[in-house]
Amino acid sequence: MLPDGMQIGTWDPRDREGMTQLLRRTYEGTLDCPGLSELRRDEDILDGHLGAGTFDPPLWFLLREHGRPIGALLLSPSPPTDSVEVIYLGLAPEARGRGVGAALMAHGIRAVAQRPERTLALAVDVRNVPAMRLYRRFGFTPVRRREAWIAVPGSVRSGETAMLPVK
Repeated sequence: MLPDGMQIGTWDPRDREGMTQLLRRTYEGTLDCPGLSELRRDEDILDGHLGAGTFDPPLWFLLREHGRPIGALLLSPSPPTDSVEVIYLGLAPEARGRGVGAALMAHGIRAVAQRPERTLALAVDVRNVPAMRLYRRFGFTPVRRREAWIAVPGSVRSGETAMLPVK
């Protein structure tokens, strides 16, 4: 159940600027791979999410409060794995701790239940305790762990690429 003044709808792909601004706001103070968010340029954020899996506009949800976007749940079908993947779930700082992430996730799960894919999958930073709690509450269970690494060209004096663990 959403608080008064809040609603969930789908994203209009013609509003790239609005989505980019919302995603940037959801990265503020994030616990989801915070070191990675510092490396992304605004114009790369949306394109990165669009390029993950198979973009299906009806599965990209926005949470609005009094018409203003404050959260996003981006889902993407993955035909090779017969699943739908949670590409991103993020809330603007003012929306966090209010239980609306759970409402957004419940909305997404209801949408996926109407589809042919058999599972819903996601990756989460194990240091993001609130997200881990949320996903466990919805029945997600860990199946494997991996360490994320990123290359930052020119980050060492010799001009070689440095491999850095995402912190």
